[in-house]
Amino acid sequence: MTSYTIERKSPLTGKINTMEITMNPSDYLAWENGMMIQNALPYLTANEREFIKTGLVEDEWDTMTSTGPWTGPEALISHIERAEDYNHSHWSARKGDIAEAE
Repeated sequence: MTSYTIERKSPLTGKINTMEITMNPSDYLAWENGMMIQNALPYLTANEREFIKTGLVEDEWDTMTSTGPWTGPEALISHIERAEDYNHSHWSARKGDIAEAE
């Protein structure tokens, strides 16, 4: 297992969040290649997996799923899709770091 500092853009704030996550690089690549994240990285917490997928940290997830102008299923899906698009393109450029660690 290798420790990585993962960087993702929050769909809620636009802020770049970082999280230190220890994982097997081949498991991450399995997720990148289409395996469900909970199957590819079952040893990560739900918060770590959500962060990898969307860039949301726990407090932001709580904010988005509570009440206010950022809530509701349509708003949530829209924000997550935008973050996933950004984060996928940003991370793909750095995927070589993980492939080299295998």
